[in-house]
Amino acid sequence: MEEITLLAKLGEYQYMEKLIKDGELYLRPMSDFAKMDSVNGIGDKYENVTSYVSPKNPSIKIQLKDGREIPLPESSKITYVEHDCCDFLIYSMVMIDFIKTRETLKLKHPDELNKIGSGYDTLVIIYDHNEFIKRIKQVINNQWIMECGPVNYYPEKDIVLKELGPFDKRESYANQKEFRFCFECNINIPYSLKIGNLEDIAQIVQAKPV
Repeated sequence: MEEITLLAKLGEYQYMEKLIKDGELYLRPMSDFAKMDSVNGIGDKYENVTSYVSPKNPSIKIQLKDGREIPLPESSKITYVEHDCCDFLIYSMVMIDFIKTRETLKLKHPDELNKIGSGYDTLVIIYDHNEFIKRIKQVINNQWIMECGPVNYYPEKDIVLKELGPFDKRESYANQKEFRFCFECNINIPYSLKIGNLEDIAQIVQAKPV
């Protein structure tokens, strides 16, 4: 018995079937997620930013004409966000921990899928992430610049200045355990990238009844 971490994609069955049958990856501009509401754990208004400024233990006062000073409450902390002019196409997956035996593969934390997001009924599990990444690179064929890796979740408290990149997200989203593919190209609208049938390296599982 051993513990392993695999890449997976959660979604509706009709889209997950396209993923495993055709290798269809639906890429979206990062700025799209900044415009979404935080529904199903997806939207985040701080996506696609370059910096985050939050004064550490600020002391802010308003001075009246008579010389009196009125301190502002703790909730008046300042946040400054600068949106990057450079957008990326991204494809997001999750990292899920499994317990593997000779004959079975079980979730290490059975309630983990509910924490990652709601409203999904199907899971595609990638058994060979190196081959998966290789196939993506073969399709883009050096026409695009691609980076991939786990998302870094940064704490929002006690940060004076934080320089951010496309793999940084607020700590409040850490339950997503996101593994992100980031594509730099000349496309700024949603795009379907097809890398071919994945049934030899992946499995589709209905997480919930449709």
